[in-house]
Amino acid sequence: MLYFYIVTAVALVPVLDNFFPILKESYSWWLTPVLAFSIFLSFLILHAAFLAICIQSVNLKKPPDPGSRFLRRYITLTIPIFYKLARVHVHVSGAEKIPDDKRVMLVCNHRDIADPVFLLSELSELELGFIAKKEVYEKIRFVAKALHKMHGLAIDRENNREAAKTIINAVKILKEDKASIAVFPEGYTNRTNQELLPLRSGVFKIAERGNVPIVVCTLYNSPTVLKNMFRKRSDVYLNVAAVLEREELHGLHTDAVAQRVTEIMTASLNETKRRISEGKN
Repeated sequence: MLYFYIVTAVALVPVLDNFFPILKESYSWWLTPVLAFSIFLSFLILHAAFLAICIQSVNLKKPPDPGSRFLRRYITLTIPIFYKLARVHVHVSGAEKIPDDKRVMLVCNHRDIADPVFLLSELSELELGFIAKKEVYEKIRFVAKALHKMHGLAIDRENNREAAKTIINAVKILKEDKASIAVFPEGYTNRTNQELLPLRSGVFKIAERGNVPIVVCTLYNSPTVLKNMFRKRSDVYLNVAAVLEREELHGLHTDAVAQRVTEIMTASLNETKRRISEGKN
């Protein structure tokens, strides 16, 4: 989409040249690149403004279904523009493991607030609905509206009864084939030196009751994006480490599932670090 805007902006300059004689004067050569850049910038502003209007108009009290796929598609078209402007490069591996004929529950480690962006853009075919902490819905209404429109849910991590309601609603979304469900089972953005915080096993009931496989992913180096934005390149590594089918997990308690996912995530992060150190992306 970014390149489309650039090409269109350049193509419009000779069209405008026919309407504004000043552009044909020898002394106005400098106006051509300025005009092309201005048109390009106008496209970006209009693109962002339209997205903002779409999200701001979402009513959190109404079902998200009408227009949900349009907004999801528009967001996934917008994210690559951000990547180019912010100099972000996402390296994806293992995506071929994901089943393309069923809904899934995706779980991933959580190191930065931008993590959902990488999952949305790079695994767009999953049509992910994110489970986010209730504080997002209370304090960051704009983000909450975008999540809600894509079948996202709020979860109260400190209230077991409310958390159970969220799990029931997530299972309903899966069974009604509205979206796949994405969860960061650490429960918090991990800002420690540890690779992983203890996983909250209760969220794995979603996969059990929804009868869907668990797609285990890891993100590495995502916190560098906001630090490096527009100044230097940031490389983010997204690895689809494993797909745990329901047959593999049959009879396992959620604590045992959490332990298995922890082991897979840890091995994936270690493998990513090894590949980076060896210069393999």
